[in-house]
Amino acid sequence: MKIIYRCNNGRSVALALVNKNGLALKCASRRSTNDKEIVLAAVQQNGLALQFASSKLRADREVVLAAVQQNGWAFAFASDDVQADYNVVLAAVQMHGWVLKCASTDMTNNFEVVLAAVKSYSCALDYASNMLQANPYLRSWAALTREQRRWRKWRELVATRRIALHWQERTAKAVEEARIAAIAADPEAALADLLDPAH
Repeated sequence: MKIIYRCNNGRSVALALVNKNGLALKCASRRSTNDKEIVLAAVQQNGLALQFASSKLRADREVVLAAVQQNGWAFAFASDDVQADYNVVLAAVQMHGWVLKCASTDMTNNFEVVLAAVKSYSCALDYASNMLQANPYLRSWAALTREQRRWRKWRELVATRRIALHWQERTAKAVEEARIAAIAADPEAALADLLDPAH
């Protein structure tokens, strides 16, 4: 069954079908699989619909990113150029670490990408470059069980938030000290600033 796309409402029919079931793109006409709006709707409904898109759209960063965000497995159907795109690869490995296997050599040699993949799926380290496979930090992540990885991610998140909060408090304190110093240096100017309605 091919989706008819000859009449004006054929496009709207194709859009309606892929909005209900993205995999309906498999039965779509060549014209539909080359239509960015239709393919985008299909991959947002089911990322695996990317495999039925035209090669031009499998090389489109926006389409592939939408597919990967819906289903990380869709990364396997992206073009080679997109499989070398840092943001797309990072989004894919955060969902399914095994897709590191499909990534370009540059990406399998990127520490942040490999770390994200290993945090998602410990065996993803097998698909990293030899240099990164020997990295002790990555090996320690790969050795953890799923539950241990969850706890470690949580601890790192808490530590990151603590550091951010510390710097936020330190910055606020520095701003307050600067205000006090400005008032002490010229109290009349500080009072004029406070009374100025433009502030």
